[in-house]
Amino acid sequence: MKKGWLDYLAPQAYWSMKLPVASHQTITNWWAETTTNTNLYMGNGTYKIRNNSDSAWDKKREIPNQIELARKKNKVVGNIFFCEKSLIQKINVVVRLVKKKFYKQKALTPTSPLGQQKKNNGFKLISQTITKDSIHLKFKSLKNQKYVLIYKSNQEPLSNYPMNKLVLKKFLNGRDSFSISKNDIQRKKQIAITLLDKFGQESNPLMIDTKQTK
Repeated sequence: MKKGWLDYLAPQAYWSMKLPVASHQTITNWWAETTTNTNLYMGNGTYKIRNNSDSAWDKKREIPNQIELARKKNKVVGNIFFCEKSLIQKINVVVRLVKKKFYKQKALTPTSPLGQQKKNNGFKLISQTITKDSIHLKFKSLKNQKYVLIYKSNQEPLSNYPMNKLVLKKFLNGRDSFSISKNDIQRKKQIAITLLDKFGQESNPLMIDTKQTK
């Protein structure tokens, strides 16, 4: 961590909140106090829900309580659940509770502390071609950008876009141009786009008029 070699840490704290021999709460507290210079995501053992000798996993609030603990810690920037199948196939009541309380909106990966903390605005729009069904945008150079994010919005100022307005994320793969289907943006008359670099740093938004001109 001190040398900046780690992109992130994900301790697999697959125990219930108050298990005496190794409580999730104690382990989360320790990692939150110890971690520096990298992103910390707590690992949560969702595969144990209603499938373990520890009766704490029979309660629908075990995972929500673990997420609440993580969000109270400044050093914890997210949670990783093992495994996806256990959530989707078996425990809908827990999924509904977690989605309603913690994951109402889409979210981006937290910015890496290993990158330069600055606004990522080194790009210039060269041309914009709009047809009946799509928008094609070409930039001067996107070599340091990994993704383009498309938001549905007709509002200004161009700042603080809520994630529930994020409709599309496209991998650039080294390209300086890309196309957006109007169906993907619900045929909005105006959208905002931002660029995301490899450290997760997002640029300021750029407003794009999607109306076809004659």
